[in-house]
Amino acid sequence: MKICMLMYYDATIKGYGEINYKINKIYCDKYGIDLIVSHENTYADRHPSYEKLPLVLKYIDQYDYLVWIDADAYFYKESEDIRNIINSHPDKDFIFSEDVKNWLKCSIQNVNLGVFIVKSTEYTKQFINFWAYDQESYNKNTAPGFWEQGVLTYLFNNNKYEIQSNIALIKYGVLQQFREEGEYRSTHMKKPLILHFANMPSKSREENSIKYYASLSTI
Repeated sequence: MKICMLMYYDATIKGYGEINYKINKIYCDKYGIDLIVSHENTYADRHPSYEKLPLVLKYIDQYDYLVWIDADAYFYKESEDIRNIINSHPDKDFIFSEDVKNWLKCSIQNVNLGVFIVKSTEYTKQFINFWAYDQESYNKNTAPGFWEQGVLTYLFNNNKYEIQSNIALIKYGVLQQFREEGEYRSTHMKKPLILHFANMPSKSREENSIKYYASLSTI
């Protein structure tokens, strides 16, 4: 199974993006996963968070699966091979992680796109292309502050391309958690694969990532 992990960050978030790239590279090297980072902007009028979509389309034909991870997130070094998650859902085109809360009050549990997995199929290419470029869906995003995540919620709620039948939705705390302490920590017995600093100030994201990266030299 040929897998690639994708990241994106521009100069505005380079402080923590660069550190998390180094951490994720350690994980990828451990399991023979390619890691590609992009700094290119393809949209002229959209938030950088949308850049994950054309990036996935760019590489989807070269791999069996793509794993997207946000620049403010990293895999713990001791995390299991993500192939174990993939192999648990072989018939699904997308594997998404639930958010800690249903912020958008959508008809199914809200998705958090800090990490997700895409199978290389004609279906996923068609869906992502629609998600990335359909102007009507972009305009009907009822939560524009959630950017591409809000568009995906609209697509879910309207079951575009029968998306609800083609996903595996993983419980929050299995793939990722937002904190190691407090309200947003995982409550599962098993440690999640990823720590994602969602909704944290940039300085805190960078400081936490630097601290973890420094700790790896002692493992």
